[in-house]
Amino acid sequence: MNNLSKKNTNTNMGRLYKDFLNGPMKAGLMICGIRLGIFDALQTKVSAKEVASMLALNPGNTEIFLDSLCTIDLVEKSQSLYQNKIDTDAYLVKKKPEYIGSMLEFYKKHILDILDHLPELVKNGPNPGILAQDFSSPLFWAESTKNSGAWIIAGGFDSALEIITHLPEFNSWGKMLDLGGGSGLCCVSIVKAHPDLKGVVFDQPAVIETTIKIIEKHHVPDRIETLAGNYLEDSIGQNYDLIFASATLNFAKQNLDPLFHKILAALNPGGLFITFQDGMTHENTKPDVMLAHTPHALAAGKNMTFKQGQIAEAMIRTGFKSVQSRTLKTPLHDMELDIARK
Repeated sequence: MNNLSKKNTNTNMGRLYKDFLNGPMKAGLMICGIRLGIFDALQTKVSAKEVASMLALNPGNTEIFLDSLCTIDLVEKSQSLYQNKIDTDAYLVKKKPEYIGSMLEFYKKHILDILDHLPELVKNGPNPGILAQDFSSPLFWAESTKNSGAWIIAGGFDSALEIITHLPEFNSWGKMLDLGGGSGLCCVSIVKAHPDLKGVVFDQPAVIETTIKIIEKHHVPDRIETLAGNYLEDSIGQNYDLIFASATLNFAKQNLDPLFHKILAALNPGGLFITFQDGMTHENTKPDVMLAHTPHALAAGKNMTFKQGQIAEAMIRTGFKSVQSRTLKTPLHDMELDIARK
């Protein structure tokens, strides 16, 4: 029998082929469009020739490129005229308030550009030297803070904010701490939803300078102050009704118990500690968006993700009297909201 005639109907070579080519192609086309200002030029229907003229591009290649953006559903084409699709127009146009292009450039530099090093990392072990900036670099954190607010502005915090503002304790709060708050935009969102609440954003000295500018931009500097330090080593303050931590505890994964004891002591009686974090499921293999952590995990030799329920277990272990946990959908992926009461 001719072996070429045999076929396993349970296999799918096409999936492997398309995943291999389309993943990096989509990222490359999107970054190219951002850098050239293509999406800024496509807010109304225009021809490829008009786009080339506006942006001083090669006309023939502009048409090929625009057709490719249509192929990956970033742009639509009708009667040879091109225009952004609705999500593209909201998030990839530089002057729009929810623009995420700078965040995508940051991820390309610190995640995608490392991918060629994966074979050597898997074979030879960790090598932090391949990272564009390591986690101990003030430059990395200053750059990260400038871009980290994009997912909040784009709705990444909305589902958590809805729950927080409807907690029975919410109206009685007087002071909150945003621990490892970065841009401070989670704190800004909570404070703006409350008539009297005062906030403190705690982060590294390299971050706080940027945090202050963001807080001022959102017109709440009189209600939010900043505190610089290392929350694993330094005092985080006292007398808080709420301590909130979003996507920061990964850096404290090996020190959760002492940190949580510190947080418990810093809360007023009846105070809440709320975390908004990743929670890996399916034996630590899902959701797939957490693949973005793989290059850093291999380079640093540390898996910094949490298993679902791991933070809640640590809260109970360190003395919180109760914990409520919910899995929330966000524009990026599911996240775990854990609400612990003192």
